[in-house]
Amino acid sequence: MDPTSSVIIPKASRQFDKLQTSRNYYTKDELKTFLEYAKKHEKYKFYVLFRLLAFSGMRKSEALALTWNNINFDKAQITINKTLILTPQVEVSTPKTKNSNRIVFIDKKTLSILNEWRLEQKKELLQKGFNALSPNQLVFSNKNNDYIPPTTITNPMNRIIKGSNLPHITVHGLRHTYATLAAQGGMAVKQLQAQLGHSDIQTTLNIYTSITDEQRKETANQYTSFVNF
Repeated sequence: MDPTSSVIIPKASRQFDKLQTSRNYYTKDELKTFLEYAKKHEKYKFYVLFRLLAFSGMRKSEALALTWNNINFDKAQITINKTLILTPQVEVSTPKTKNSNRIVFIDKKTLSILNEWRLEQKKELLQKGFNALSPNQLVFSNKNNDYIPPTTITNPMNRIIKGSNLPHITVHGLRHTYATLAAQGGMAVKQLQAQLGHSDIQTTLNIYTSITDEQRKETANQYTSFVNF
């Protein structure tokens, strides 16, 4: 009897292949291309929304529930204290976990873009007869000045991807993009966890620190620099 006949040969790991074929984030250059195309070819509202998602890490349902009084332009902070849910109607609810109720920090350029959108939105709302001065005014609203269903922003997202000839990612992929680029840029894991609103840091480590092509290219140089001979 062949003693090797009962040996179970383990299957080769497909983790690397899976990473390559199911990448749901953009590199820095891809994100730049995506946003440049969005600004030129989509409604300004969607450009601002996608910019905010990619530069804050917030969930789409959190961004679509934002009101202007959630944004502190002086402190460069956004308070996330509500989210949209489908019941099947679109309704506002409290964030799904304690950690999801949080403050996220926003860069100056994104804040400037948000401020530009606020001025443009006021003009649009006044033309339609809506009160644009309410502090509870939604940052992103539909033509009836009501909540935008989170599922409907997939269409403009896909138009931008197709038009800019980029790999397909989901809207959630912009959150993944933020986390990946933040990790690549050296943001501490605990900071990233707080920004994303994860209750378990392992979630941050497992899901949001994908290896980008740029990082892998630097692997050899980093090793040589460390070993130094």
